[in-house]
Amino acid sequence: MHGFVSALCFLTKKADFETFDFAEELGKNLKQDNVDIYVVIDKHNFDDSSVKNLSNIQIVNITTDECISYGYSQTTRLGDDRHYVTAWDKALLHFCVFNKTYSFVWLIEDDVFIPSVNAFRSIHRLYSRTNDLVVRDSQLNLLGKTSYWLWYMAFGNFIPPWSHTMVNVVGLSRRMLQSIAREVHWRGVSLFHEYFFLTLALQLNLTIVLPSELSTLQPSGRYLWNHIIQRPNNFWHPVKKTIERRTWRTR
Repeated sequence: MHGFVSALCFLTKKADFETFDFAEELGKNLKQDNVDIYVVIDKHNFDDSSVKNLSNIQIVNITTDECISYGYSQTTRLGDDRHYVTAWDKALLHFCVFNKTYSFVWLIEDDVFIPSVNAFRSIHRLYSRTNDLVVRDSQLNLLGKTSYWLWYMAFGNFIPPWSHTMVNVVGLSRRMLQSIAREVHWRGVSLFHEYFFLTLALQLNLTIVLPSELSTLQPSGRYLWNHIIQRPNNFWHPVKKTIERRTWRTR
């Protein structure tokens, strides 16, 4: 691959065929933008024969043992399972270690609603070439206080300042992916993504952008068609009903 080539990777817990359909549509329409489309599923033994006709997407199939052996586990861990592996760990392993060809990578959870191909194209063209990290917002902790949020997880891993954000959409430059890879290699394990990415970028003085198009990513909420049509280039979370996502895109 030559020049600025990017990847968009959907992170899924199971085979969600609405996600596959939209990923295929993106794959067809984003070739001119040099964007490749991937899907990662938590379950490593997913039978991809049912989606062989989707020729414009690639399915990442990495085992839990592979992730653990490379140190890519615990990226979304809040409990006690030290070998906790999800699609996040598999995607990071793939783009940090196995496939280093991309200049920029988007990781997007499957309950994020992207209204159209052009909505993604717009945010990609605006922010991918000039930034190392694209996230919703940044909640700074300048003094290293651990009495609120989940800051006890950062204590001992980074000196302050720290920062966190909700991460269900993130854009990562090759420089940011290399920085993550170095940290995971050194530590032998990943850190909780909601503070890991932002704090690392902040302390390395990388370029961070907080687009207004991501302001509608929320921990919870109920969205209506009227909300979507008023801000058609925004990404929305959570929108879990596949029928709703398909209907809105059609409209």
